[in-house]
Amino acid sequence: MKKADKNKSKQQSKKPTEVEEPEEEVVPSEEIENVEVPFNEEEQVPFDEDEPFDVKSSDKETESQEKPDSKTKTESEEKPVADKTEVSNKQKIKALNKAIENKTFSLEKEKIKVRDWRVQAKDRDEKATNEYQKRKTELEEMLKKSEERFNKRMAKTKKWWHDYSENFEQTKIKKIENDIELLQTELSKLEIQETKEETK
Repeated sequence: MKKADKNKSKQQSKKPTEVEEPEEEVVPSEEIENVEVPFNEEEQVPFDEDEPFDVKSSDKETESQEKPDSKTKTESEEKPVADKTEVSNKQKIKALNKAIENKTFSLEKEKIKVRDWRVQAKDRDEKATNEYQKRKTELEEMLKKSEERFNKRMAKTKKWWHDYSENFEQTKIKKIENDIELLQTELSKLEIQETKEETK
């Protein structure tokens, strides 16, 4: 393509006589853009102004370069579409795989958190249970001691206060009451005797 363009530009600068050019088939610009013509600088032949320039042959070359085969056209049209869909599908698959990996990593991370929380909860339960049992045992021992002390005190109070009071009433107080009764009877006898003597 570049060779033909260069030859055309030099031909216009020389302004040769008008030559009837064969009618060219119009090729859509999209198809021309899709066709890639390799260009090698080493293979490019410089234009010699002394040699005659064949316009027809150059035009044929450009035509042959500009007109790809119908098979290559369809292949070049179909391939980019297929490549695009294939690339997009690959990208989607890659993105989905990455999303699944991220979610799996997040899931494992959250599961590890829950596992740690459960281990901590179990440790806390065991610690609280052990402390409760220890405190309960201590309190039970204290309660037992307090109960024993209470029973001793109650027994002592019963013996030295309640029982003693009852015994004191039945012995000393009862004796005093009996003495008072005897004295009163004696007194009453003496009074009756005295009254009899006065009447005489």
